[in-house]
Formats: sequence, C-alpha cells, structure tokens
Amino acid sequence: MSWDAPLDEDHQRQFSKILSDMEHSEVITVSRWLGTVKQPDPQQVVSLHVFTDASARAYAAVAYLRVSRQTETVSKLVTAKCRLAPPKGETIPLLELMAILLGSRLLESLITEFTGVISVQSCYLWSDSAVALSWMEKGPCVSGVFIANRVREIRSVEANRCWLPGS
Repeated sequence: MSWDAPLDEDHQRQFSKILSDMEHSEVITVSRWLGTVKQPDPQQVVSLHVFTDASARAYAAVAYLRVSRQTETVSKLVTAKCRLAPPKGETIPLLELMAILLGSRLLESLITEFTGVISVQSCYLWSDSAVALSWMEKGPCVSGVFIANRVREIRSVEANRCWLPGS
C-alpha cells in the first residue's frame, strides 16, 4: 500500500476505532525506544554517556544511551538539562564544574530510573574542562569549601570521568 492510497473498508474501520478510543482517553503515552531490549542480552552492551559544557551565560548536560551489538551500535538522546549562569559573572572553570555537577546528578537520576529496566554496564561523564577535571582528581582537598563540596558530590557518583578536548 502506498502512502497516499485510500484505506480499504477493514483498515478504515480499524483506524476509526483507534481514533474513537483516543477521544475517550484522558492521557496518551508513547514510550521512547532507546535501542535496547528489556531482558538481559549477552550480545548487547549498554553504556550511558553524559556530556557537559559551560559558557559565560549557561551550563548544560546531555545524556545519551549507547547500545552496541555485534551487528550495529546505536546512540539515542535520553534527556538534557540546562541552567543559566549566575548574573554575578562566575569564572568559566567554576561554571564547567557546575555543568559536571549537573551532569552527575542527571547521571545518578538516570541510573535510578533504569534500574530493573535497562542493564547499563558502564557510565561516562564527559567534560572539555581540564581545570574542572583536575579538581576531580585532587578530590575534596581542593581550595575553597564551595568547590570542595561540589567535587565531593560529583565523585560520589559511579562514573568514568573523561576529558573531551574542546576546539
């Protein structure tokens, strides 16, 4: 059947029933397909990647689910978050740290949501900030209580923290 072809009577009846059922429903939900299967599959390797970045105006985090099988690899956007930078003009490394914190909270939330649904083998937190990642490596002993508290929270999330060279 081509795209523009009129429906035969049987298909028209089925379509009319679907529309009728939808009119009487208060909520319609459509699940997003993330390229994975619910039951454990030894041929499937699932990883969660959260990318973070910041500018003088805002900082953000975006999460992708990467599903690898023997025949293909699929990456799907899961969610994203963005925050405006404080108006008092924080430094870019501090805003990059805030982006990593946003990303680690997003990652933690997704791990909780996926528990019992999708078996995620590994998690990655990506940033292009060498300064913020060096704070991560030093741990909570970095200068300043504000930075130390954020580093402590970020390090509490089980993830591989990776540097992604920026341009």
